[in-house]
Formats: sequence, C-alpha cells, structure tokens
Amino acid sequence: MSRSQTPTRWPNGLTNAAPANLVLHKYPLPFEMKDITQWWSDFDRYRSADWTVTTVGTGTVAEIAGVGGLIRLATSAGATDAIYMDKVGEQFQFVTGAQVWFQGRFRVSDAVNTELVGGLQITDTAPMAVSDGVYFHKPSGAARLFLVQVSAATGLTTTTDTGVDVASNAFATAGYFYDANGTVFWAIKDTNGVVVGDGSAPANLPTVTLTPSLGILNAAAAIHDLDIDYVFVAQNLVR
Repeated sequence: MSRSQTPTRWPNGLTNAAPANLVLHKYPLPFEMKDITQWWSDFDRYRSADWTVTTVGTGTVAEIAGVGGLIRLATSAGATDAIYMDKVGEQFQFVTGAQVWFQGRFRVSDAVNTELVGGLQITDTAPMAVSDGVYFHKPSGAARLFLVQVSAATGLTTTTDTGVDVASNAFATAGYFYDANGTVFWAIKDTNGVVVGDGSAPANLPTVTLTPSLGILNAAAAIHDLDIDYVFVAQNLVR
C-alpha cells in the first residue's frame, strides 16, 4: 500500500481551542519552505535603498530606539503632508491555488488626525487611492481600521469594517490570510497581543505583482509619527 509523503496537519491540535495566531496558524512547516517565498523585516536595520519613498513635505524615515527594532515615519507639519514607502521589487502575486499571508505591527501618534495604509499594493506614489492591493486602511477623522481589496482586473473595491479602532501611541498587530479558496481571513491584536477582532471576507484580488506598502498622511497641521515594529509577507510557490 502506498503511503502519502505529505503529513496531515492539525492547525488546532487535537482540541477545538482557537489557534494562538489566527493569521499564521497554517503557515508551512520548516521542511516545506522550498514551496514558499517570504519577506520580512524586524527593522533592526533600515536601508533606504530597499524602499521607494514618496514624501509630501519634508518628513523623514529613520530607525528609532525600541526592543526588536523600529522605524519611524515622521511627517512634516503641513495639513496634507505624507510619507509613503514601497519595498523595491514586486515579488508577491495572488495566483490560483496559492495561499498568501501578511502581518505587521505598528503604532501611530494620533489615531484620528491621520490616514494610514499598510499591506500589499502595486508600487505607487498615492497608496491611499491605489488601483491594486489588499491592505489595511485607517481613514482620516476616525480611528477605525478597514481591510481593503481593490482590483483593476475586476474593477471592484471591497471594504471590510474590522470593527476595531486604533488607539493613539499604542501598538496594534494587523494581519490577513488568503486561503487560496476564495476567502480572506483577517485578525487584529491590541498592544498586549490579545485578539480584539477577526473575521473573513470574499476575495476580490488583484492579478498583478505586489509589494509591501506602508504610509501615513496628515489630516491636521501637525507632525505625526507612524512607528513600524515588523512586517511579514509570504505566499505559496509552485516550483
């Protein structure tokens, strides 16, 4: 009798307890890594050559002190000043049968008077109005975080209200997982690592290559900071 060479995985163990990480609990085991492309940064070192940075005003991107490494996107004080960052090289793409993971940890100095973006997008100088991407977005004038899927191929934008508000000067972790079967699952943790919101949405996916994209836009005339602790992205490969 032939035997399967692929082990059966039990993401929840042998209980019905929820996994500790709702986004990454199905991430491949180490011996499966040849089937994965991934990129992540703990920002213990910031190399400007790795990023395409668009600045409105005279804002800066720099490492700051913090356990594990942090970078700070600090805007200048104009009412519409901004800083956007796209990682150089679009190496991720939503394709048939491939799972995709994204997760990042961040904090913002003003949760109301800023607009935030973080996720996978095409390289663009205006990520708040990008044509292709799957990303988290916090509009100006409110603290609520949304998951946005926008695709030029479908001509549709799908916006999911996470029901979670970002708090000023407090870290939050936001992530999503595309299951390769038509659903995007998302989860958000508070500064203590406690899940404060999770859910799912039908997939409305871009078809083009994408890259990690981060950004902050002022909604009031003051300097605002967006601190990034880490960003992690991965997807399945067939090779």
